[in-house]
Amino acid sequence: MEHSISKYVEYPVVSLSSTKSINDIQMPIINVCQDAPFDYKTSFQYGYKWIEDLMSGQLTGTDKITWRGKYNNMTISNLLHLLYKGNYSNLNVQTYDPEISTSYKWENAHSEEFLLASYGNCRRTNISKGSTYISIDRKSLFIIVDPKLKNDFRMDHIGNGYGEFGPTTEGNYDYFSYYMEISLHDSRIFAGKLCKDYDDNGNNTLLMCAWNALEKKLLEWYGCIPPWAQYSNQCEENKTIQVTEQSRKEMTEEFNRLAVGQDFKVQKSCLPPCETMSIKLKQLKHITNNPDAAGVRIDVTKKTVDVYTLVRAYDEFNLVVDLGSALGLWFGLSAISIYDIIAEVFVTIKNKYYH
Repeated sequence: MEHSISKYVEYPVVSLSSTKSINDIQMPIINVCQDAPFDYKTSFQYGYKWIEDLMSGQLTGTDKITWRGKYNNMTISNLLHLLYKGNYSNLNVQTYDPEISTSYKWENAHSEEFLLASYGNCRRTNISKGSTYISIDRKSLFIIVDPKLKNDFRMDHIGNGYGEFGPTTEGNYDYFSYYMEISLHDSRIFAGKLCKDYDDNGNNTLLMCAWNALEKKLLEWYGCIPPWAQYSNQCEENKTIQVTEQSRKEMTEEFNRLAVGQDFKVQKSCLPPCETMSIKLKQLKHITNNPDAAGVRIDVTKKTVDVYTLVRAYDEFNLVVDLGSALGLWFGLSAISIYDIIAEVFVTIKNKYYH
C-alpha cells in the first residue's frame, strides 16, 4: 500500500504516439533575416554606441532619452534600416498547395516586417502545407520556428530548421531544396505547473503574455512604449523623456539581454506552451550557378504529423485498483486469522470438557 502511494506521488509519465492531419495544425513560421550586422560606426555618429542604447533610447554622454538621434532628424524606422542596411525590395515568397490548387500554379505570399534586436528588420511568413519558395539576391538567414513560440523580440532557433541562402563570395548563388518533417509534443498533463495551454489566436498566446509582462516594465521606465514596438501608447519620438538613474541601470541590463537574443527577465514569468513543435529539414538538392537570384524551397510531402502525448503511467485508477487489492488481501487474511482463532478455541474446549 505504501509503495502504491509513493509511486502515485512520484508522477511517472510515458509518451503515447498518434497521428494528426496536417490540416489540423498551425504551420511553422519562416523568418528571413539579412546577413547585415549592426553598423556601430554609423550608430555612434547618430549618438548610440551599442544596439542596446538604440533600443533603450539612451544617447551617449547625455541624460536624454530619444529615438530620433542626437541631431533629432531621424525616426526609429529610418535608423534601423540605416544601421542594419537590410534590403527586402526584391524578396519573393511564393507558395503552392496541391490540395487547394486546381492547376500547378504558384501564388505570391504576403510577408510582414518585424524587428529582432539581434538581426534588425526581418520578414516573416507562414510555410505552406504544400511547397514554399523564397528568393532574394542578398545573403540571408532563414529560420523556421514553432508558431506557438513566436517572439517579436528575440529568435530561438535551437532544434529547428535554419540556414543561409544567397550569393557566395564568388558571385554565384545557392539554391537549396528541403523536405520538412513536423512532429508535435503534447505535455498538457503539466499545464499550470511546467507549461500553459495557450490558444493559437487571440490574446491568450505566449507572445501576448511576454508582451504584457514587458509592457508593464516599459511603462514603469518611460510612461509610454518605445516606438520600435508595434503596439499602442507609443512614446512621441520628438518628445524628451526623463528617467530615473535606477531605471537606466535596469534598462542597460535588460536591453543587453535583448541585443544578444535573450528574453527580458520579466518575460520569464510566462510558462512555455504545453504543445510544442519539432521541425527537421532534410536537404534534397543543392545547386550552385549564376542566375540573378538566390532561393530556398521547402516541401511538405507528408500529410500527417506524429503527435507524442505525455500521459500518467500510474494514475488515480491504478492507485485505486492497487489500494483495493491491498485492502481486499488484508481483509481476506484477517478473516482467515479470525477463523483460525475461533477454530482453535473450539478444539481446546472440546478436548478439555468432553474427553
